[in-house]
Amino acid sequence: MHRKINCGPRTKLFQRRRTTAIITVMTEKDEYTFRQVSPGDAGQLLEIYAPYVLHTAVSFEYDVPSVEEFRSRISSTLSAYPYIAAVNSSGRIDGYVYASAFKARKAYERSVELSVYLREDCRGRGLGTSLYQLIEEKLKKQGILNLYACIATSPRAADSYLTNASPLFHTHCGFRTIGKFSKCGYKFGLWYDMIWMEKLIGIHVSETALPPSAEEWDIYDVNRFPTGRTMIRGTPNRPGDYHIVVHVCVFDSHGNMLIQQRAQGKKGWPGKWDFTLGGHVVAGETSRQGAGRELREELGIALALDGAPYLTVNFSDGFDDYYLIEKDIALSAVVLQKDEVQNVKYASKEEIKKMIADGTFIDYHDGLVDLLYAMKTCRGAHASSGTREAQKA
Repeated sequence: MHRKINCGPRTKLFQRRRTTAIITVMTEKDEYTFRQVSPGDAGQLLEIYAPYVLHTAVSFEYDVPSVEEFRSRISSTLSAYPYIAAVNSSGRIDGYVYASAFKARKAYERSVELSVYLREDCRGRGLGTSLYQLIEEKLKKQGILNLYACIATSPRAADSYLTNASPLFHTHCGFRTIGKFSKCGYKFGLWYDMIWMEKLIGIHVSETALPPSAEEWDIYDVNRFPTGRTMIRGTPNRPGDYHIVVHVCVFDSHGNMLIQQRAQGKKGWPGKWDFTLGGHVVAGETSRQGAGRELREELGIALALDGAPYLTVNFSDGFDDYYLIEKDIALSAVVLQKDEVQNVKYASKEEIKKMIADGTFIDYHDGLVDLLYAMKTCRGAHASSGTREAQKA
């Protein structure tokens, strides 16, 4: 499938390859492949970011973070938002863009802050614009409505550490300045201002005006390749169309699972107990991002989900991905989304099986419950080599 994208005069072609969901942009000087960042890219991304810290006031950080710290930041971002790398024809990452939470409170969940960084020799080619257009497309599918950029500016006409390139770039991308904080950042012995720029990318309506079927899902084929199509929740599946469902199972240090009781108003299994959570991946999300979002929305828990699902169970028109986490979470720290969840508690494997038998828990196979408890400390099918300790060796 080929699409043209208006990323400035230097951009020639925008192409999405169906089997890999890779996007390619050809410029006059290079061909760029856009893909999701992984924690393993931390070293290359840090090469791009470090000069901004050491030699400019673009970043207000004083010290370059370690590779381990940067890897942790990437994992945290990927649990909720897109993180895109621009890879040149030789395999080098020349730029990246990511979204982060605008503010932590739930009322802000339709807003994000954007950050973009490019290698010094790759600026002025339209690469930053391409990255912004791609992440904007993904964020729209996630239901994001407001984009924000926090930008350092200098009160001086000439500044060795900062130019006006970033405000001009954001204006070119459709942002407008909405606020200014004077002399709020101090770096290199100089005071810097900060401005906020905003771009609205969706229609703001009351949540009550959105029909329940407004949730949009990406459609995959039987091999889990994206088809490039979407469907609205509640509409019939075409034969051969599949979507992704995620489940998260949180275990405490005693081996008990955090389980939730579904709200009475739910259409499916009202009032029944379930694993920690289950939900659908919406359009534009990865499986891991969907699982992280569901955790935050339903239970108010923010956790970085590392790696692929522990296991996937295929069903008639989709894929059930299971993420297993070992962490002690106090029940008092759980914040329930009342229209989704009415109660939570910890339960042992035997207690869950008993609840399934008496009809108070969703009727999962006993074998699945056994498997989840058996795999909570390991990945893979080999009990001797799959433990987390063995994987670190």
